[in-house]
Amino acid sequence: MKRNLKIMISMVLILCVGMSIFAGGAQEGAAAGKPEYTFKCSTNHAEGFSTSRALKYWSDKVFERTNGRIKIDIFYDAVLGDEKSIIEQLQYGGIEFGRVNISPLAEFVDGFNALMMPYVYRDDQHFWNVMGGDIGLGMLRGSDMVKTGFYGLTFYDGGTRNFYNSKREIRTPKDMVGLNIRVQESNLMIGMVRALGANATAMPYGDVYSGLQTGTIDGAENSVVQYLEVSHYEVAPFLTIDNHTRAADCLLISQQVREKLSAEDMKIIEEAAIESWDYQKKLWAESDAVALQTLKDAGVKVTTLSDAEVKQFMDACAPLADTYNGGRYKQLIAQIAAVK
Repeated sequence: MKRNLKIMISMVLILCVGMSIFAGGAQEGAAAGKPEYTFKCSTNHAEGFSTSRALKYWSDKVFERTNGRIKIDIFYDAVLGDEKSIIEQLQYGGIEFGRVNISPLAEFVDGFNALMMPYVYRDDQHFWNVMGGDIGLGMLRGSDMVKTGFYGLTFYDGGTRNFYNSKREIRTPKDMVGLNIRVQESNLMIGMVRALGANATAMPYGDVYSGLQTGTIDGAENSVVQYLEVSHYEVAPFLTIDNHTRAADCLLISQQVREKLSAEDMKIIEEAAIESWDYQKKLWAESDAVALQTLKDAGVKVTTLSDAEVKQFMDACAPLADTYNGGRYKQLIAQIAAVK
């Protein structure tokens, strides 16, 4: 009897010690910030690119403010797919977050086309007042986005888009005639290039360099920073600064994932995203200035259009407001113009 009692007491002591060790381990795990969620976020840019650095800034803030409960791994260089593929994966929850440009996004939520109409913004400040106000954020976080399967957290600066080609200097729309210009997979961008007298070819971003090199296309259009980043200047050394469109980047979360997170966690994620937007705008301004000077030093023929020359491009594209999608964006375009 005494022997059995001793055995029972020993077992209780062992159990208590074990529970103490387990509790201590759990506390250490919590203190170490073991993630409750580990998410993926995709971007097609390199790790050192301004938006990529902003994504890392954002994910670090989220990790810190959730005490390590939410960990977001950033995947660079389109290793998880191109932008259209990422948007589709966001719809069904195959990926949790994605940084995409609003041009391919507009093929899913067409109201974004109004934000990319050629020459609709007066200057940088006008652009950011639109994007950061009721129009831009209203669309990014609106019901059309949610119904389509995702939700917008913030915008990022994608710069102004400009034409470049391998054939000749461009100063007027007449110089565009006959050129085969690559555009994003966007009906609006195709319509813009055709309005300027050139031929439009929709082509994946990763195929542009070889297309320029082989002569499949004569030119393309993009920001100065990306023109340098992917070395398109090596095979298309004529750059025209006409600032025809501004297609912001944006950070999206899958609606399926958003519905699973608490309101508190979503608040942390959204606030950190907005902070990363301010951080990225500064990075972009710095990289844009450096990129332009680097291109000039590399021998690129940089043509900056005068106001009178820009007006010729504006006049050629003006009918798009009436003709694109039956003029359905005319009212929204007028609201954009009215923003101070």
